[in-house]
Amino acid sequence: METSILLARIVGPVFIIIVIGLLVNLKNYQGVMRDFAESPGLRYLGAVIALVFGMLIVLFHNVWAVQWSLVITILGWISLIKGAVLIIFPEMMTRLSDRYARSTTALRVHAVIILIIGVFLTVMGFR
Repeated sequence: METSILLARIVGPVFIIIVIGLLVNLKNYQGVMRDFAESPGLRYLGAVIALVFGMLIVLFHNVWAVQWSLVITILGWISLIKGAVLIIFPEMMTRLSDRYARSTTALRVHAVIILIIGVFLTVMGFR
């Protein structure tokens, strides 16, 4: 459980800070998404970061018990799969980044989901 708490204390606040930054600077982040869509190097870097982040969580926290820490395991597997898929099929990142660059609604919905997960993990990590 100590690994779960440590990861919750890291991932939760990071998610919250990223989302606050995104919501406060929405137009800027749409530009970031546009840059990702137009840059094969950035797409690849994002995919590698997702793959490594996911692999680390899966290796150190592959806990499938029905408890709050399952959220961390699921995030790890999602990140691992996302990174692998984006390395194998990089054009998927282009389509996703394009959608976020055009639609503030899609970006806000994704941000709210990440914010909820971030608040939940922060509360569980520091309680």
